[in-house]
Amino acid sequence: MSSLNTHQQVLINDNGHLEGTSLIKIDGTTKVGFFGATPVVKPTALTAAQAGAVNTGDAGSDTVITNIRTRLGEVETKLVALGLLTAAA
Repeated sequence: MSSLNTHQQVLINDNGHLEGTSLIKIDGTTKVGFFGATPVVKPTALTAAQAGAVNTGDAGSDTVITNIRTRLGEVETKLVALGLLTAAA
């Protein structure tokens, strides 16, 4: 089995073939691109979440902000699980 050098790419399309329109691009280093994106290195961790209480003085705004925090946390967890993002320390 040969390995990739820094000037080669493996392109996997939606039929599982190694050519054509690619869903995943893997280059010869540590870069990966999904859905035809240019391969990049794994992103660093996100800025640590602020866990402080939300208190804008408006209960409706506080609820929306809390919901956004929750949803962004879920996105981060899913990206880490897929290996697309480094986990926060």
